[in-house]
Amino acid sequence: MNKLSKKNKIIIICTCAVICAVVAVPVLKRAHEEFREHITFRKVKDLPEYNGIPRLYIFTDSGKPVLTKEHWMNGSYRLTDNGNDVSSGKVKIKGRGHTTWDKPKKSYSLKLEKPAPLLGMPADKRWVLLNPYNDKSLIRNDFALNLSRTVYSNLEYTPRFRQIEVVMNGDYYGVYGLAERIRISPSRVNIPDIMKEADPKEGGYILELGRAKNEYSFRTEHGVMVCMKDPDSKISEEAYSIVQQQIKTFEDTLYSDTFTDNETGYRKYFDLDSFIDWYIINEFTKNNDAKFKASVDMYYNPADKKFHFGPVWDFDISSGNINYDNCEKTEGLWVAKAPWITRMYEDPSFRGQLKNRWNETKDRLRKSIDEYIPQQAEYLNAAQKWNFKAWLILDVHIWPNAKVPGSYKGEIDYMTEWLHSRYEWFDGEMNSL
Repeated sequence: MNKLSKKNKIIIICTCAVICAVVAVPVLKRAHEEFREHITFRKVKDLPEYNGIPRLYIFTDSGKPVLTKEHWMNGSYRLTDNGNDVSSGKVKIKGRGHTTWDKPKKSYSLKLEKPAPLLGMPADKRWVLLNPYNDKSLIRNDFALNLSRTVYSNLEYTPRFRQIEVVMNGDYYGVYGLAERIRISPSRVNIPDIMKEADPKEGGYILELGRAKNEYSFRTEHGVMVCMKDPDSKISEEAYSIVQQQIKTFEDTLYSDTFTDNETGYRKYFDLDSFIDWYIINEFTKNNDAKFKASVDMYYNPADKKFHFGPVWDFDISSGNINYDNCEKTEGLWVAKAPWITRMYEDPSFRGQLKNRWNETKDRLRKSIDEYIPQQAEYLNAAQKWNFKAWLILDVHIWPNAKVPGSYKGEIDYMTEWLHSRYEWFDGEMNSL
């Protein structure tokens, strides 16, 4: 074999170097992003007493941060608005969430010692702190929940929500959403509780579709994972059996040959008005989780013996804030591909009702995009500046961002433009049904 000339050796070395660079640059870029993502928090100094929104101070008794979702930590809280105390007392706190729990900024569950009305919301013990870490607009949850409250009235209950700042053990944690925990109570999901009724057949319950979260989870014949929603106490075998049977009856009817019959079809067991409102909000915002992946809530009301969809929940990876499953694109249906929903789409009456409801509500939805989003962005103007002083992420790709505009204004502009484009496509799609 002839020896390589010096010139050929140089060519080979240079070629290898180029190939290595092509391969290495994306890897190094992602490594840098991951590195940046996990050192984003910075303790801020000289925090103003008031940044235009309420502030919640939490003090754990141990003085340590909350690092577990399994065990409650004891502490106390003080809620202020415009620098004035509005509520205080003892509290238990623990972590919450799934993929978001792995992020540096955490979400939390709160259990007050005594029921308290927080910032105009009805008194209760149970609350949640939602962390908008990967939603740098800070308002995707706010926007969707507001749609449910103000436009889509067939959803009987929507969790009340307030934008606040959180300071824990003296450290500024930034902007959070203070929201009602979804649970059965007179001011929330107002139905009899199957776990408290003497006869479980007279009780109602909340279910979550999408993942097994506890021992009270089962998969239906058509592949839907059904889970009893965060039970506070043990569920009797009789009650759990009733839940399984009622879901089976509904699903068997939905997939029967006579499922479209108004008297004996799926409408007998299913409140279609609530579902259509839930569906429009989730499909319009192209909420990835809503394809029966997670945070899809429905409840059984023994008063009418029907399943009702809702309340809506968890929109941090909606409205274009996602880079997979084509959910970053403003064209295309997504939630419609979920098992039960594909079957409903085969019902001409359902499609007609969906089309009519869209046309009834679309002007108010468009107005909410044009008015509510800029209103909330302005409301958060001072707080967002401090949030992004604590969390240095405006120029960092945080999973699963589709865009990194690099500024708060850029984040709001991107969300608004995405929703405008989605509106134009969605209006055409609904009116072609």
